[in-house]
Amino acid sequence: MRIEQIQVQRYGPLQPLTVELQGFNLFWAPNENGKTLFLEALLRLLLGNIRRTFPGIERVSEQPEGYAVVQIKPGQPVKLPEEGTLGDFFDLGVLEFRNLLVIRNSDLHIPGEAVFFQTITERLTGMQARKIQRIKERLKRLGGFTSTMDVVNHRESHYLKRRLQQAEELLIELSQLQAQAQEARLSQRLKRLREYRRRRQALNRELERLEIAGVVQKYQTAAQELSRYRELSEQLKPFEGLDADLA
Repeated sequence: MRIEQIQVQRYGPLQPLTVELQGFNLFWAPNENGKTLFLEALLRLLLGNIRRTFPGIERVSEQPEGYAVVQIKPGQPVKLPEEGTLGDFFDLGVLEFRNLLVIRNSDLHIPGEAVFFQTITERLTGMQARKIQRIKERLKRLGGFTSTMDVVNHRESHYLKRRLQQAEELLIELSQLQAQAQEARLSQRLKRLREYRRRRQALNRELERLEIAGVVQKYQTAAQELSRYRELSEQLKPFEGLDADLA
């Protein structure tokens, strides 16, 4: 925002004047030569009724006749108060404009400084710090937290912090017991695995024995059959050539 031109046609004893502003402008004049009246006229042209917000600006009761050309944005000049006030173009109140536009050497402080800077920051940036802070405080109360985000530990909360600590200790103990149980189950599994391996080796030896026994049995049977064959052959020798005689 930049003020380009000011024209005051009538405001109390102030003489009509038109001022073109460019860059930095310094107004200088001896005391009682109209500097304060000119400032009052400018503020009323820009902001409208400001008597309650600017203590001491009460020398002239009526509004000034004139205008101020203000470039709200580059290439967007407006003529005030014909087209409204600064409050119509910015989401700021008269108090914020006072602290932004005018700080007199009789008033070298910003009234309500902390609130002012917080309010103007929220309006210019769209932040809602105070609302967020109130929500945070409410969440702390609902969640049982102190201002330092520690857990409350009083009678009304049934000693919540102490109970949380006990719960954490129980979780640690439970984790240790779980690890011990897993270790015990692993030991049992290893023991069962060794037993299964021993039984498998025993079964393999038994199979080998049975296979050997089967071969031996077959050999014995064959040997018996061979012996029987030989006996029968000896018994048939006297009858050799009998078939030829019969023929």
